[in-house]
Amino acid sequence: MPEQHTANGKVITYHEFVAQVDDVRRTRVGYVLVVAISSQVLGAIKHHVLDRDFTLLTMLGRTEKQT
Repeated sequence: MPEQHTANGKVITYHEFVAQVDDVRRTRVGYVLVVAISSQVLGAIKHHVLDRDFTLLTMLGRTEKQT
């Protein structure tokens, strides 16, 4: 297995390197998911509050606004 070097010159094993890369990948995927879900929620709230259309109600399974 090839060895990897850190910025300070320390040699780490291949498995440690893969673990570090995996940690970074999981963190970035987590941030992407938070941004994607947040934008969807904010978009739905914008349709309901600012546009005053029935998009959010349609997503919730209601066909018309209930009074």
